[in-house]
Amino acid sequence: MRKCLLAPLALLLAHTIIPVTAWLPTRDNGLIRGVNLGSLFVVEPWMMNQEWQEMGCGRYKSEAECVAGLGQTAADKTFENHWKSWITENDFKQMTQYGINTIRIPIGYWMKEDEVLDNETFPKGGFEYFQKVAGYAAKYNIYISELAPFPLIPYW
Repeated sequence: MRKCLLAPLALLLAHTIIPVTAWLPTRDNGLIRGVNLGSLFVVEPWMMNQEWQEMGCGRYKSEAECVAGLGQTAADKTFENHWKSWITENDFKQMTQYGINTIRIPIGYWMKEDEVLDNETFPKGGFEYFQKVAGYAAKYNIYISELAPFPLIPYW
């Protein structure tokens, strides 16, 4: 059991310490200095409790529950406001100042809206904001290492 718990940590440390130059920007000798942009497109209420409350989603455990509770139109507007403000261009400026050169962006399958079933409720309109975030990353020479759950898959 102990090995199972340590293996992901070892893998994470290996990715942050081993220089890799084939796919990273050339600065920093290929060292990965990265952050996860959590709760931008895949909301984790524990990570953003106050924001989640302010969005009117406090009694819900997930995006799907919040959208069902608020109604699609109201929820889409609520999530649009979240996407506009949770991660901004200024955050990318600060990341660059701190030496961050890599980001990970968790994205739910529902970002590709034609994959969402009729009986599922998820916020709509996130792809436009994903494109803005990707544009900021390009502008500030920050590599996007993974589009979870779509690793290394180009725009669809």
